[in-house]
Amino acid sequence: MNTEQSMDQVFIKKVTHLIEDNLRNEQFGVKELAKKLGMSRSNLHRKLQIIKGKSASRYIREYRLEKAMLMLKEDIATSSEIAYRVGFGSPSYFSKCFHKYYGFPPGEAKYNNIVTLDSKNNSIDSVSHHQKSSIFRIVSIFTLVLTSLIVISYLINSYSGGNLTNKTAVSTLRDKSIAVLPCISLSDEKENQYFADGQMDAILNHLTKISELRVISRTTMLGYRESTMSIPKIAKELGVKYVLELSAQKSNQKINITAQLIDADTDRHLWSNNYVRDLTDIFAIQTEIAKRVAEQLRAKITTSEQAVIETVPTSDLTAYDFYLKGLDYLNRSLQSEYFHYAIQMFERAVEIDPDFTLAWVGLASASSNEYWFNFEGSEKHKKIIKKYLDEAITLDPDLLEVKLEEGIYYYRTELNYPKAIQILEELKNEYPNNFELHAWLGYVYRRMGQFEKFIEYMDKSILLNPSHWGCYFATGETLVMLRRYKEAEGYLKTAIELNPAESNNYIFLARLYLITGEINKAQILLNENRNISEPVINKTRSNTELMNRKYNLAIQILESSPDELIVNHEGYSTKSLQLGLIYYEMLNEKQSHMHFKTARKVLEEKLMEFPNDSRIYSSLGIVYAGLSMRKESIDAGNKALSLMNTSIDALRGVYRELDMAMILMMLGNNDESIEKLESLLQQYSFLSVELLKNDPFWDPLRELDRFKTLINNPKYRLNLANN
Repeated sequence: MNTEQSMDQVFIKKVTHLIEDNLRNEQFGVKELAKKLGMSRSNLHRKLQIIKGKSASRYIREYRLEKAMLMLKEDIATSSEIAYRVGFGSPSYFSKCFHKYYGFPPGEAKYNNIVTLDSKNNSIDSVSHHQKSSIFRIVSIFTLVLTSLIVISYLINSYSGGNLTNKTAVSTLRDKSIAVLPCISLSDEKENQYFADGQMDAILNHLTKISELRVISRTTMLGYRESTMSIPKIAKELGVKYVLELSAQKSNQKINITAQLIDADTDRHLWSNNYVRDLTDIFAIQTEIAKRVAEQLRAKITTSEQAVIETVPTSDLTAYDFYLKGLDYLNRSLQSEYFHYAIQMFERAVEIDPDFTLAWVGLASASSNEYWFNFEGSEKHKKIIKKYLDEAITLDPDLLEVKLEEGIYYYRTELNYPKAIQILEELKNEYPNNFELHAWLGYVYRRMGQFEKFIEYMDKSILLNPSHWGCYFATGETLVMLRRYKEAEGYLKTAIELNPAESNNYIFLARLYLITGEINKAQILLNENRNISEPVINKTRSNTELMNRKYNLAIQILESSPDELIVNHEGYSTKSLQLGLIYYEMLNEKQSHMHFKTARKVLEEKLMEFPNDSRIYSSLGIVYAGLSMRKESIDAGNKALSLMNTSIDALRGVYRELDMAMILMMLGNNDESIEKLESLLQQYSFLSVELLKNDPFWDPLRELDRFKTLINNPKYRLNLANN
């Protein structure tokens, strides 16, 4: 332990020296620091998160602020001069950051007794970058473990109303924390990996149902399938004390499963066993492993929890095999084809065993994903989801998987947010260490427009599972909407570090830069990641070039994309629609009409397939406006707003409002369009005056006094330095 602590101190010392050497350089950030250290940004982030409880960008910023405090106390220069000396490009932004960190402005530094960098035993660590109060914890550098205890205690007390002691907090979140590594398949046939993955899922799910344990999610753990890192390093990245290794082999009607529990602090095997049994014993083995792990971690299993983990999910092993194959497809990707394959496998499972609850949950989940990710949007499909869910509820209404899927159903399919919250809150109280429940609750509150509640739950989710990229992405996306752009940038960059293959991370970070008017940053980001190519990111690349009025390049980017449909949560567009808009902006009526007509044909066909999709109505409204079909355009825009608006969904509703502003302008209803734009600037949205200034689409409004007044109104002016 002392050696590990010493290594951490050496690492922090090296990081500190590098920041010190580049203190004046405002361009010296996470990317540059990681390069100097010879490690990836994601590994740098994780290491600092574990050692100091901070992201890399936050650690750099706070080091600069602490250095500034020392200079201010020594009164060696003015506040503005010091801002530049510690790498802040703007004195006003420095002043805001300083005030937020210390609770008072730089001018009052000399009158406050605050510990600074030259103190031998202490460093300053803020409780949470979302909290508005100026609360600080002074933590001893020589005991890094104490830092973790304080953070964990803060989280646990937030659950319990502050009634738990630090000792209880540690027992819950540190001494009883575990990660289950992806199960190694010992089978010669590669296609049998699904069986090994199924064992990992089953054992992990059993452990999740023991409320005293904190278990890292399957999604996070799959990222370590090919990892060559040591067990202690993996555990440290994940903030857990224990790691469970698994291997499995199925041959004819025999199974061979080995489980090894490791104390990551000492890299010592606490318990291991090799089970060579008949396949019919598979469920008993899964239960036994979960019980032995809980026993080693001294986690109490309640009577009800024991009954749950001892439940045999199905009496038919063929049905179970189809279920495992369905899980494999369901977890592979968010692509429609995999959802279809998953449904086929789950259907086979319930045909064989109609009482197989988890297979019905799988059917509901895969069908829900099809609906939510816009592959199926009909009322008929909603009824199918409900049918599958009702079957599961009838069989086992209290099962965690069933109740979670029920909460998701009311959130995603019915948009019944109070009902979803009721179900998820009850589950969260029962399983307080389940990061997914906190995340789902956050998502629901976000749709209701309760954004601070969303951030509160997402913070808890990240503390429970610090390596889950999706939580960082969702928080970043929301902070963009709240116009907290600097914070949003940090979260989105972290999402990229944690999952560099996910295109949405780059799309939204680029959009953030377009919203803030930092077009060059968006171009650099997208150019550095040309290997990522899919319809929405290609649209983003095209839009970025449009901001610089490089019309031909914007057209070239779209035309080189093989996909006609450009679909995500916010819109249902087509390549031809986007090309039509570019030619519309170029005042090329012939070309714009040609592309709008193509888009009309595609979208009207899609509307027949999905008659209640607000995104298609919005896109058709824009197309009809481009073809001078006034009545059809207004009707389509209004229909879109009746199906989706901010009272239904605070996140997605703003997109329909912006689409309506576009429709109104294209039809020449300029005053109404400007009213819509001002309304969006007055509420939380993804619109900014910088976007209105740079986007050539709004050129027809540019000489109007009312539009000039709007974009020059100090109330809407963007000041990144004070953001």
